This record gives sequence, structure tokens and C-alpha cells, in this order.
Amino acid sequence: MRATSKALLTVESPGLNPRRHLLGTGSFILLFWSFENA
Repeated sequence: MRATSKALLTVESPGLNPRRHLLGTGSFILLFWSFENA
């Protein structure tokens, strides 16, 4: 639960950790793309 809220906080505030935000966004897009092309 704590990890989930921390992940949400990271996504909501990219200014605090832009590198992690970009990494999370990129992995999400990659995951979505792999599902779309399955």
C-alpha cells in the first residue's frame, strides 16, 4: 500500500523526480504497447 501511494506521488509530482517519472511513463507506454500488439 505504501509503495503504491509512493508510486502515485511520483507520477503526480514529476518535478521532484523527473528521471523516475520519465522512466515510469516510458515503462507504462511500453507495457501498453506490448498489450496492444500481442
